[in-house]
Amino acid sequence: MTRISIALAAAMLATGASAHSSDVIVTNGTGVHVGYGDLNLHSRSGRAQLLGRIRVAASSLCSDPNIDPLDVRLKRMECYRVAVADGVSQMDNIAN
Repeated sequence: MTRISIALAAAMLATGASAHSSDVIVTNGTGVHVGYGDLNLHSRSGRAQLLGRIRVAASSLCSDPNIDPLDVRLKRMECYRVAVADGVSQMDNIAN
């Protein structure tokens, strides 16, 4: 297990999330694999580093520097929240 994949099933950039095996894939039409083979997920430091990687992956898929209408912005925020929550849940399952 050297990767985590956050699986984000996005309808209009947000909705539910689901994990696939030992990978965490953050998706919104594309996928991002978040590597963790170099981290000790049983340590606070390793989990903090992976959380940072999960946040960056979620941001890369859900954020857009353009100025969006409020409803689109809210959906992007929900996409990010769901992606991070899914990644953290998978990290917790792997570490236990």
